[in-house]
Amino acid sequence: MTENFSTEIMGMEQLDEVSGGGYIVTSRDSKFLNDLGGADLCDCYGKFKTFFSSEIDNEVARAWQRCGIDVCIRQYADNVYIYKGEQINRVKAMMIACEKYGKKLSDMNMDEYGINQ
Repeated sequence: MTENFSTEIMGMEQLDEVSGGGYIVTSRDSKFLNDLGGADLCDCYGKFKTFFSSEIDNEVARAWQRCGIDVCIRQYADNVYIYKGEQINRVKAMMIACEKYGKKLSDMNMDEYGINQ
């Protein structure tokens, strides 16, 4: 029995979607938090830096805490967001953070944060 396989070349954005991983989301979270509260809340970091630096993970986690969200950052799996003792998804965490800063997630550039609208 033979199977036919097609070859498809993926762009970086498509690769990000299928590869996932905490470091990619952490990079996008740093962008979101920076847009939300500026450098006082969190600097903005690219994927390369978040992959190689646990200090950046700590900075992003502290920024989430300032928004009332606890986050467990994982290098190769989805980050875990916790609000008032309950696990929530990333979008809900972003909505809560926006409320704290008087903003709406829908008014922000969700594509840059990896959120499909």
